[in-house]
Amino acid sequence: MAKRKKHAPSRGQLKPNMTVPERFGRLVDKVMDRDREYFEQHPGETEYLRPYVPGELHPLEFKDATDVLVTQISPGIRTRQPVMWVPGLNSTVFEIGGGK
Repeated sequence: MAKRKKHAPSRGQLKPNMTVPERFGRLVDKVMDRDREYFEQHPGETEYLRPYVPGELHPLEFKDATDVLVTQISPGIRTRQPVMWVPGLNSTVFEIGGGK
């Protein structure tokens, strides 16, 4: 069985004192660091779409997710929403920041 460790509350944790398997904790840290770096390099942006990394939303699983919409609410506070693209769906249905 994989060794578990306590994961910092500000790093992808759903509840205080929740334990996250170490492999997911490292993955979440890397994904969150990459998102932080994106917004530091693009200070005028509030959203971006990037490929989904399986396990990044542990313990939730999104097997059909292809991308993640990352929204920065304020520096250091971001949301991540999985996106599942449906073949044949008109691409204008979903526009980042367009509200359409």
